[in-house]
Amino acid sequence: MRTRRQFSRSAWSRWTVPLLAVTIGGSVLPQSSAAQTHSISEQPAFFVLGGNVLAGGLTAAVTAAIAGNNIPDAFLKGAVGGALIYTGKTAVAARNWPAMVAGRAVSSMGAEIVARGGRNAAISLDSIPIPLGPIDFMISPGRSNPVSVSLNVFDLIALAQGLSEPGLSLDLERSAAALTPVFVTRGFGVLRESGQRVNGIAIGRTVVLDRGSPDLDRTFAHEMVHVVQADFVLRAWEKPLHALARDRIAPIRVIPKWIDAGVLFPTILQLNDLAFGSGQFMHLTQTEAEWFALRSR
Repeated sequence: MRTRRQFSRSAWSRWTVPLLAVTIGGSVLPQSSAAQTHSISEQPAFFVLGGNVLAGGLTAAVTAAIAGNNIPDAFLKGAVGGALIYTGKTAVAARNWPAMVAGRAVSSMGAEIVARGGRNAAISLDSIPIPLGPIDFMISPGRSNPVSVSLNVFDLIALAQGLSEPGLSLDLERSAAALTPVFVTRGFGVLRESGQRVNGIAIGRTVVLDRGSPDLDRTFAHEMVHVVQADFVLRAWEKPLHALARDRIAPIRVIPKWIDAGVLFPTILQLNDLAFGSGQFMHLTQTEAEWFALRSR
């Protein structure tokens, strides 16, 4: 009789050693869609929209304050970006492949506008971010270098781990719709977190789904919102902070500009979990993901 293979947080943690060596900090904390038993779909849309608008505005304002830029201008531009991110989250949770592709593109553009807001740069479409797994493209028509590429180390390691796991298979159709790797457990696979079975996890921007989930599409929608959340933190928080650090800390300049560590989002979750248990930041990300997943039914 074949033993059912279990994939737990400890299994994913085997890969944090090389990740720590590369990034000097951060660790893997999967986002799970288990234990979402209470319905939150009755929350009004303007409440969630307002949260995204506020998050975008405050992120841009804080970045502007650190850089010595115009804070009110940054807040307004960041708010516009936050509204686009909300739109993108709605689309990625729509369980419709074309909408999901569009949602990733729109939310990435929203996060880029938040980042530009912190620099007091104009809102424009002269540079368009396109995420594709661990690689991020920036398309800038009309420039001497119209395409630039950055590699996300965290996502690359998560992809390598997923490909190496014999109990996981890469779902090409879902991956194409998500613009990020999506793995599904084989017939004997079980996902576990903290000893409990979960329906799905998001490792940074890599998704793993349990084929035995009672509603695989809903789980996929939930985890895709986590992917957009991670993308927002990468583009609007980590990249600008890294750019500021490069300007002020000489040793950091040895890291090529096209390398992104990609560890800020999972590190925030890990520190939040260590300090507060199931902390407020984790609760907010889970609640928002479930809200979009439930609304997409």
